[in-house]
Amino acid sequence: MLLPKFEFHEPATVEEACRILGELGEKLKVPVDQMDIKNGFVVFKGETLDFSGIRTIYAKEHRGFFDNPDWDEPLTFKEAARMAFLA
Repeated sequence: MLLPKFEFHEPATVEEACRILGELGEKLKVPVDQMDIKNGFVVFKGETLDFSGIRTIYAKEHRGFFDNPDWDEPLTFKEAARMAFLA
């Protein structure tokens, strides 16, 4: 699968990454130690996770934004960070 051109985002600090993954983990009911951030994407260890529910919320909250991801793209750190602020 080829990824479309996107703007790369990553956490500025370890604390920021932990806070954002913690918020995401609560929403997805996934332990933080089962997630990681690699190359601007949230990576889940083990089984592929269905994050369509939070992507739907994200899309509704960010309608009108021009940089929303396609439905078949991996979960981006940028989405996770924005979702953390909606908490």
